[in-house]
Amino acid sequence: MGDWDYLPMRERSTSGGLSDDEMRIISFPTIADPVTERGEAATLGGINGWAVSSSAEPEAVEFLAFMLNEENQRQAASQEIVIPVAKGTSDALENQLYRTVATHIEESSYHQIFLDQFLGASVGATVNDVSADLAQGAITPEEGAAQVREAWDFR
Repeated sequence: MGDWDYLPMRERSTSGGLSDDEMRIISFPTIADPVTERGEAATLGGINGWAVSSSAEPEAVEFLAFMLNEENQRQAASQEIVIPVAKGTSDALENQLYRTVATHIEESSYHQIFLDQFLGASVGATVNDVSADLAQGAITPEEGAAQVREAWDFR
């Protein structure tokens, strides 16, 4: 479901969970553009970050540059604090699962944040509800699409 839950899920498992050899990360399928017939590698997930306004103190910008420089990204990666965002720093990750995630991110040309975040609170909540209903077989894909469309139109 997400790399952020890897360690907590392992810690909560009464059986020890799956071994790293049994874990897999797969890319979201590439969908070709109907005009160019080419697809671009994309990733789907959340994002974390910092935001500063145009009137921010210079120290705020210096702090961000410090946190995101290659040396600090490598150090955070080696301690498994984060999957680094600075290209070329994922070599500091020892965990293969995290390395795979980092490789997918580095090779992607686009990152789509989770749809429940991207579409806003009301439509996003509908997407979450519809997803659960679809997984349980409580609704058809067509019914789910109609519910999302209704939420979109009503927003």
